[in-house]
Amino acid sequence: MRLVIVSNRLPVYLSTTEKETDRKNIGGLVTGIETFTREIENKNTCFTDFLWVGWPGMFVDSVDQPVVKETLKKRYKYSPVFLSEEVIDGYYNSYCNKVLWPLFHYFSSNIENELNAWEYYKQANTLFYETLINEIQEDDFIWIHDYHLMLLPALIRSRYPNIRISFFLHIPFPAFDMFRQLPNSEQIELLKGMLGADTVGVHANEYKNHLVKCYSEVMHLKEEKGVIDFRKRPIMLQAFPMGINYHEIVAIASSETCKKQKKEYRKQFPGKKIILSVDRLDYTKGIPNRLTAFYDFLVKYPEWREKVILLLIVAPSRREISAYRKIKDDINQLVGKTNGEFGSCTWTPVIYQYRQFNLTDLCVLYGVCDIALVTPMRDGMNLIAKEFIVTNDSKNSVLILSEFAGAAWELSDAIKVNPYSNQDMVQSIYSGLTMDRATKNAKNMAMKKRLAEYDVLKWADDIIKSTIQLSNSNNNIPAKYLDKDILKQLTSEYNKASNCLLFFDYDGTLSPFCAKPELHIPDKSVITLLKKLTDAVGRKVVVISGRSKMELSEWFSGMKIDISAEFGAWLKFNNNWEITHATSSDWKKSIKKKILQYSTMVPESYLEEKEFTLIWDHRLALPETKDHLIAAFMEEFKKTSHSDESISILNGKNSLIVRNEGMDKGTAAKRWLDRGSFDFILAIGDDDSDEELFKILPENAISLRVGSEKTSAKYYVETQEEVIDFLNVLVLI
Repeated sequence: MRLVIVSNRLPVYLSTTEKETDRKNIGGLVTGIETFTREIENKNTCFTDFLWVGWPGMFVDSVDQPVVKETLKKRYKYSPVFLSEEVIDGYYNSYCNKVLWPLFHYFSSNIENELNAWEYYKQANTLFYETLINEIQEDDFIWIHDYHLMLLPALIRSRYPNIRISFFLHIPFPAFDMFRQLPNSEQIELLKGMLGADTVGVHANEYKNHLVKCYSEVMHLKEEKGVIDFRKRPIMLQAFPMGINYHEIVAIASSETCKKQKKEYRKQFPGKKIILSVDRLDYTKGIPNRLTAFYDFLVKYPEWREKVILLLIVAPSRREISAYRKIKDDINQLVGKTNGEFGSCTWTPVIYQYRQFNLTDLCVLYGVCDIALVTPMRDGMNLIAKEFIVTNDSKNSVLILSEFAGAAWELSDAIKVNPYSNQDMVQSIYSGLTMDRATKNAKNMAMKKRLAEYDVLKWADDIIKSTIQLSNSNNNIPAKYLDKDILKQLTSEYNKASNCLLFFDYDGTLSPFCAKPELHIPDKSVITLLKKLTDAVGRKVVVISGRSKMELSEWFSGMKIDISAEFGAWLKFNNNWEITHATSSDWKKSIKKKILQYSTMVPESYLEEKEFTLIWDHRLALPETKDHLIAAFMEEFKKTSHSDESISILNGKNSLIVRNEGMDKGTAAKRWLDRGSFDFILAIGDDDSDEELFKILPENAISLRVGSEKTSAKYYVETQEEVIDFLNVLVLI
């Protein structure tokens, strides 16, 4: 089995003057994955080989592409995705860096949604897909990384239904109130894109919970024990906190070269406490907040002047974006202000360096510093905090960590700080400088133990094992989505049939859901469609709905349509209505009172009363406001004996239905099934009440459910609009 890694960037920069490549470390994602690929090369994993697919970091002219591709593949096992300058700007610079990055980090005021940026994002994901289909083998494991490629899993899944795919998001996934600021169509496509994977991984449980909430609100998909069912495939949503290469970093930090450099560095600041701040230039990192807090610390605690320095390392990043240029200007001003007001001939409070540092240089800095000030405003994980802990003397170092960093829930012994609170920041610096050695040692040793046990190899191994396990279970589930091939097969069978029976639910099937169902009558296009179906020879159409007899009679008056109303209480054959069997509605008074007690506590829900049924409609209510109350009602209902009244209850996805025993769509449908011999039977519905219909159909019948919930139907579509498209295909035959 081969591992195919897909990320926005390859771990190389191309030279602008030569076709050779210049390898550079470009971040924690690359460092972590390269650690795992070395394990593959050393035969220490389940993989026999690997391939890394990604953009090489710059525009490559078509004339040079064959040479670049051959060089990268032979030398590094990299397969480049070549993007035009226009796509690079629209996809990477615009949508990724000016829309998704600020939005997912809660900086929506920094969003610059430029014209066609979304279209370029889709185009780039398609170009990645087109590169991959020339590389993928059937037994590959595809590991896709980060927000640049959220559409890619679904594109791959559409062509390779049984391949193993894992997607990992390395930045925070935002709360629903942030995510919903995207256009609704973009929300749906981004969420649906990730569901092409077997596992969707994030760094922290908070992000997983946000993701679950968005799937619930945007796509109406429910999570159960970390799994979402979509297109009859379970997809795991799981937090996998990324670790570091513990042993390699410890080895670097303890090397003679590193020890010598640390001694030399310390000589430059005799008797001084050193606070380290190291980050790339980004408004999410909170660098100006740190500088302001350090300035205010020197104001509040003048006794620490001349005794402490702030070593500020800022790595250049995204200088073409205006928000980043502004942050750099702010940093320059704050550094100048602090040094200008407090500095002296013998002391510079802030030592500021604006450049890249390699891992060895960083290990030197980690080792000489007394405090690491790691206080991003929002961060997916933050590996700097972890690297600092494992490279430093446990008795002499303190980690001050933002509670908004993904690492915060793992590194619980750090001094946690709210980076938005200047008071908290100032106090945390003071606490770090005055903490006793025993406390430092106890806290740091506990964190080191965690980081040693859950390193980057364990992180990758957990993701891969979880994906393989889930993928194996997925491959045992037959594909049931009504794709083009299945549609072609069904229309062919319909065309050949001489006697067809067609059952259609109304709400959510023939008609979309709406806030006030009583006002939603069928539009002219649906009426025209049904007339065309019923006018064809040998076609019997039955609308089988929970709607009232009166509504359905009015809407379909004068049409050759049979009707089952109120979940099978009333049946209409050839314009004649009849009741299914002797029923009583005496039970409604007491049950109605009880439902009202609960439903009034659920905003956006209401009780609908019909002749023989009570319906608690909660389709618009939020899960957190309704789920526990519905469960409480169900529990109370079970404890109360209604056996003498012969009533039953159905708890569907949009409503709770109480009705007479024996009144259901399945029992109603049997009346039509028993009246003739049919060579084509089709039933379409969207709710649990329609499951009662699907279950009684003969083996050769075609059943179709709207939505990706678990179902006994043979096929399904995702939206009500797809039902209409399907029926229009039948009409055209």
